[in-house]
Amino acid sequence: MRPINRHYEANNRQQVFLNTFAVPSAKGRQRSENFKWSTDTLFIFVDASELNSSGIFGLASCFVGQGEVIVKSRKHYAQLFKKQNPYAEYAAIWFAIQTLFAVIKQKYQKPEHVLLFSDFVHPEDLTISSVEKNRLNPIIEKIILSKNTFLSSYPQIELTFELMTKEMKHHNPYYRAAHNASRKVLH
Repeated sequence: MRPINRHYEANNRQQVFLNTFAVPSAKGRQRSENFKWSTDTLFIFVDASELNSSGIFGLASCFVGQGEVIVKSRKHYAQLFKKQNPYAEYAAIWFAIQTLFAVIKQKYQKPEHVLLFSDFVHPEDLTISSVEKNRLNPIIEKIILSKNTFLSSYPQIELTFELMTKEMKHHNPYYRAAHNASRKVLH
């Protein structure tokens, strides 16, 4: 049996028991703090879940930067794409870009960069040339259109998509927040 660590929250009122493998490393904690307090980059973590292979998806995004963490989620109905996780991940990216407009308007200081992390979608899949050969054309076209609309509305902000590495997922509270929100919105 693994030893259990006692971890006290900041207010010292709540005690949480963590297994040793679940305790974040110093490097992971520092990375999370750097994301949260970054002033020039807004980080977005997206995730999607499906309810019992029914074509009902939970989409969520976690916006991190300038000392704030904002989690947004919603249900998405797409009966034609039952058991289609790629569709759900693309829909989560589209939802994040749609929500990004409202989040950027709330910021007093506009970020120079917006970095969107997905655990599934490769950035090269979101190009015009990939649309012609992909079965998921409608949602990819929506992503491209939303990205272009955002870039024309905010030409000073650079929007980039990145694939989340295994190391980036490990002990990442913001990815976990997006994942939990995508599950929670379904129930």
